[in-house]
Amino acid sequence: MVKTDHKLADAALKLLVKKDWRTLTLADVAKAAKVPLAQLQSLDGGKQALIGLMLEKFGAETAKHYSPGGATARD
Repeated sequence: MVKTDHKLADAALKLLVKKDWRTLTLADVAKAAKVPLAQLQSLDGGKQALIGLMLEKFGAETAKHYSPGGATARD
């Protein structure tokens, strides 16, 4: 499900460039991610669960660039 979660997070982020959170619908995200709406509706928390998926995506992307050698985020 991780791959699908990333697809949903990517789709939601792309849509949020054009729409605000209040007008974004689960149907919009499902269509953009090319997943069945019922799959997205099954997320515990509904639309708010998308926030968690987006944060997980940010965390995963940030971790790819993390250097445990003592460098700070500013470096």
